[in-house]
Amino acid sequence: MTRVLLFYIALFIFVGAQSIPGQEVQGLKDRRVSLDFEQKPLGVVLEYLIVKYDIPVGLEQSTLDNGHGDYDFGTNLPMAASITGQNIEGAKVRIMSQKSYERFSHLLTIRAENEPLTEVLDTIVKQMKNYSWRIEDDVVNIFPSKGQDERLRRMLDMTVKSFIFNGGTVGDITTKIKTLDELKDFLEQNNLVFTGVRNGSEMLLKARYDRQIDSKMKFSDIKFRNLLNQITKVKRGGWIVKFVRVYNAQPRHKIDIDI
Repeated sequence: MTRVLLFYIALFIFVGAQSIPGQEVQGLKDRRVSLDFEQKPLGVVLEYLIVKYDIPVGLEQSTLDNGHGDYDFGTNLPMAASITGQNIEGAKVRIMSQKSYERFSHLLTIRAENEPLTEVLDTIVKQMKNYSWRIEDDVVNIFPSKGQDERLRRMLDMTVKSFIFNGGTVGDITTKIKTLDELKDFLEQNNLVFTGVRNGSEMLLKARYDRQIDSKMKFSDIKFRNLLNQITKVKRGGWIVKFVRVYNAQPRHKIDIDI
């Protein structure tokens, strides 16, 4: 069992329900972090920053990376889920579920001891090669410096007239986003499809997307990118916008908005 998995097991229960004391008043530009990873996927690094330091992250994937999923990360807490039960002999057992990054090939090495988050982000995007970063709405936004798809750029720049969320689950946020007239019109006009369907461990998906969000949200005349940022600040974690590989012939390109 790896050090990262042990860390998640210790923290995933309470991290999804409360913020880390003392960090809400400190802007991300002033944050200092410590981490030590040798040849680890981006997901491991970002999830550590999300869990340990409560740093929200949004990622717009470059088209140059459409052929792999190595830059995926958990956009919602908890990063690991568990259930307790009994085996056939009656002994108590605990089953863990966590995303596996074992086969990922785009790996990062980062060592930082109480260094500015800005310098750590520079190190991350340098190794990602096709990206830049900025802090917007007090959310780290990683976006393409090369291979930016014009359709995704225009989608993120489109203005949403109104978004109202009166509480519900994390999954309900995606359901609400899918009903936005601006998004539906944009997808139709650009021959794109977004289903919002999540794949993976049922136990982990349930823990992440069935998590209750009691806070209400109301935004108007806001760019879609800023809407994703503002939602993420409330529900915490991150967001990803990217194209999705499909293995059967489809007349429309598929995108994912994971939030």
